[in-house]
Amino acid sequence: MEDVRDAAGVDESGAMEREVLENGYPANLAECEINAQEQVRPRSRKPSQEMLLEKARQEDAAHRARHQRPISAETLRVRLGIGAAPARQLVKIVRMEFERQVKGEVVAGEIPSGEAALVA
Repeated sequence: MEDVRDAAGVDESGAMEREVLENGYPANLAECEINAQEQVRPRSRKPSQEMLLEKARQEDAAHRARHQRPISAETLRVRLGIGAAPARQLVKIVRMEFERQVKGEVVAGEIPSGEAALVA
């Protein structure tokens, strides 16, 4: 029985010994899996709808300053790291807000009624 344990790298307590080659890489596949599990980072929290809308406003303003046109849904999607559908909804809200500000209808920071539900 000890011969099997020695061959498998199991010590007397039953714990697996970690075999590492001279170059620092694990000697077996099980060791690779252990290392991969140790390196997994917890997922970050999903940003709130208000935070996404505020970031979308900032990205749109920066884009308009650079290119003299509104940000596209695809560009916003990439910059915020969100899906296509939420990006399109945010672009729609941001463009409506911009047009209303140009016409003098919206006070800064105010979300027109019904538009907050688009992001949800």
